[in-house]
Amino acid sequence: MIRTIGSIIFIIVFTSVSIAQKTKYNGVGRWRTHFPYKNVKQIQEAGDFIFVLPEKGFFTYHQPSGEINLYSKVNGFSDIDIALMRYVAEENKMIFVYKSGNIDVLNLNDWSIKNIPDILRKSIFGEKNFYDIQYFDKKAYLSSSFGIIVIDINKLEISDSYQNIGPSGSVIPIFSTVRYNNFLYAGTNTGLIRAKADANLSDFQNWYNVKPGTESKLLRVFDGKLFAVNDSLFQSFNDISWKNVRNSNKRNIQSLELCHNKLIETHWGGFLIIKPQDIIDSVRENQMQYGIIDINNLIWTGGEGLGLINIKPNGSYGYFGINGPNGITSNTIASWKEELWVTSGGPGFVYGPTFNGSGYYHFKDNLWNNRPQEPESLRSMYDFSAIAINNNTGEVWLGSHGTGIARLQNGKFVERFDSYNSTLRKQSGLYTIVPGVALDSKENLWAANYDADSCLSVRFKNGKWQNFKLSTKYVGEMVIDDLDQKWMITPRVGSSGLVVFKETSNGKVQRDRLLMKGKGLGDLPSNRVNAIVKDKDNEIWIGTDEGLAVFFNPLRAFDPSEDAQRIIVEQNGIVGYLLGNEAINDISVDGANRKWCATNNGAFLIEKDGTSIIEHFTAENSPLPSNIIKSVGINGVTGEVFFGTENGIISYGGNATEADDKHSKVKIYPNPVRENYEGNITITGLPDYATVKITDVSGRLIYETLSNGGIATWNGKLFNGSKPKTGIYLIFSSNKDDKESLVSKMLIVN
Repeated sequence: MIRTIGSIIFIIVFTSVSIAQKTKYNGVGRWRTHFPYKNVKQIQEAGDFIFVLPEKGFFTYHQPSGEINLYSKVNGFSDIDIALMRYVAEENKMIFVYKSGNIDVLNLNDWSIKNIPDILRKSIFGEKNFYDIQYFDKKAYLSSSFGIIVIDINKLEISDSYQNIGPSGSVIPIFSTVRYNNFLYAGTNTGLIRAKADANLSDFQNWYNVKPGTESKLLRVFDGKLFAVNDSLFQSFNDISWKNVRNSNKRNIQSLELCHNKLIETHWGGFLIIKPQDIIDSVRENQMQYGIIDINNLIWTGGEGLGLINIKPNGSYGYFGINGPNGITSNTIASWKEELWVTSGGPGFVYGPTFNGSGYYHFKDNLWNNRPQEPESLRSMYDFSAIAINNNTGEVWLGSHGTGIARLQNGKFVERFDSYNSTLRKQSGLYTIVPGVALDSKENLWAANYDADSCLSVRFKNGKWQNFKLSTKYVGEMVIDDLDQKWMITPRVGSSGLVVFKETSNGKVQRDRLLMKGKGLGDLPSNRVNAIVKDKDNEIWIGTDEGLAVFFNPLRAFDPSEDAQRIIVEQNGIVGYLLGNEAINDISVDGANRKWCATNNGAFLIEKDGTSIIEHFTAENSPLPSNIIKSVGINGVTGEVFFGTENGIISYGGNATEADDKHSKVKIYPNPVRENYEGNITITGLPDYATVKITDVSGRLIYETLSNGGIATWNGKLFNGSKPKTGIYLIFSSNKDDKESLVSKMLIVN
């Protein structure tokens, strides 16, 4: 049987059995992940379920119903970086080994999760890598960079470990472990070692190298033989001699799995399916990284960027995908209405390009659209890092870290601007670096052109260009305030703060001012500025690697006596600066003018005036996949907050939306409120700072609050903490000057 990957692509586009599934917004206080799911690393069959391991988290495909579900910390699992998984049929349990060493055991009888943190907590010298996990003799044998770990998945404990089993008792990497006849075999990078199963396995003198000089990466026992694999050699051992498996040399072998009395070997060019008595079938498929055969003889496979695929015995294909961005990197997140734009590039060494070709991701209608196959002029661009969106038209401008600016309309590429057709110039004749773009009140596009002599360019609405020379040529991320003043980070090695610029009405430089650390110089907490944002009161909030500062009065930005201010707060009886010396990577303003701060210590939500911290999410107290958060953006319509972490994008249902002065399409969710509902009741479409009162039908007040922007929430409980009785409840809402009011109803069932 000969098939090629071209067939798969054709089927996916035209006749796949399943479309890419999108995720849904879950409401206020709920989390959802936005990970890339197309790079398949491992697959396991567990009854009716196919478990799939992509880059982050995992997902399942339920064969009878066709339902696909995502799993991560949001669902109670300990982590998202899974190194290995293994289904244990006799226990109906799935073992997940995380890269950190943490272990979760999922009981598929009741879908309960139990944790084994022993390895995570253990201090291990050197690398902590995990290569294979096999189950035999009622125990799971985990092969790692520091030896063999034996796990009792019923007692939920590490029952044994064999670490010093290398030459002279050294610790050596073990790639795979199996029991064959009366011996335990372990694959190493210097050969295949074995010891009698009933010997003292912790004593290195009981281990012997029976196949020296040949690296053994994967071991399996099948049909009375031991099979061993390295990257290109596939051999079997019958307890007497070794022989090569037919046509198996130089195959770049990826995986080896036992499935329903078959052994399937996956290599870069396809599969070998070995049946009892050395009957071998060969299937050719390019670029596959893992393969299993299910009980119905379907091959389930996947690879880099391909998602989950099955191959039926008749040769037809099915594609089962989950929508998501193509990568985990997110340098900048920006929104317009209910659309989200994310750039994946950014600066590299000494602020040069990284040549990241992932481009940008566009999130609309709960679907991610990754950088499409656009004209060659866009495909040759890389390291998109900055975003400006026209709030009137939705037109998008993308600044790149090396190839100029891309202009998009209705999500489609329109034109590219670089040193050949604009005033933008190359850095040292090499790269057109534009790390900052912004639109002013007249819809003119301003671009920070890093390391160009005239480093600030403007494209006027009529299409003409002009550039300006400033006190520095090192300019980066940019915001424009309500006075049309341009504030730019000055990023370079060592960094030097900010520069603020204002031109005259005739297009000449009026003045600019460098702002940095020191009284009278700007008084920033640090010269290394990472983030800058304008809030709804036209205040300029600045995030540095040593905390926050605010310019409360941009009108006086050029006054030498005007410095940034640090906000002093009291927390737990201790007086200090707001967020102290936290490294602030990004800041975003929500519909209630509150600030979400992305840091190396999680995400902070700060009250609009900075007087208190409302939320502090970390990887330890929330589903955040990492404490290192690079970017943050907000869907102003729903209030959903998107965090770009070092491990991918995750979002949280925030309780503030953008608002007008009037009520607009007021909605109550859920309505009716059922007796088993435990979340917040959310009211959207409210005016800014609306007063919301909830009463029973007799007029008795049971709850009162102010909206955050256009949204208000209620925990569904009375003032005394009890749940209200079943019945109809009235919601009264009025804007801040009481000129507009609204009455709605909801049904509560308790």
